[in-house]
Amino acid sequence: MHPNGAEEFKPILGGRMHTQYPDNETKRFYTYRNRGYLLSQPGMRRLLPQEWLRFGWFFLIDRRDPAGLRDWVRLRKMGRQERFERH
Repeated sequence: MHPNGAEEFKPILGGRMHTQYPDNETKRFYTYRNRGYLLSQPGMRRLLPQEWLRFGWFFLIDRRDPAGLRDWVRLRKMGRQERFERH
């Protein structure tokens, strides 16, 4: 049975959209890295502008956390480059 992850989804833009932000750093690592891989696949790339707007808004406007955005970009890039190791 997979654990319930509903509390990871945070509302943005007055509840019109949501973004995923796991509370655990390890889970954030795997979630964002895997999203980078999945969104680099053909057919999924059209969602990239929405992904950048969604996470940019969440980290810069809602959380005021530029370091979090940099970490998201780094993890997303790892997934896109298919670097699945963790140091």
